Amino acid sequence: MSSPRRCTAFATPDDYWARGSAKPHLHRIRIPALVLNARNDPFVPARSLPQAHEVGDRVTLWQPAHGGHAGFPAGSWPGHVHTLPDAVMGWLGTQI
Repeated sequence: MSSPRRCTAFATPDDYWARGSAKPHLHRIRIPALVLNARNDPFVPARSLPQAHEVGDRVTLWQPAHGGHAGFPAGSWPGHVHTLPDAVMGWLGTQI
């Protein structure tokens, strides 16, 4: 019985975020696109997020300080989750 092979496609976590994500391709987008990442996402480090000079001019970056991985809660406890859909719909409205 052979032992499982270890995947060595990425040298480091930063190498993964540089090459294993959409980030290297964002400058080629030619239709309006909203790229949303919270800076406090526990799975996607803020240092790996794209910066304005790394994306095409059809790409809008929205990188709020808070929002976690997918929730984007707002307001006092228990809060609400209207921030994300309201912001996305607002952005979509500017594209029509």
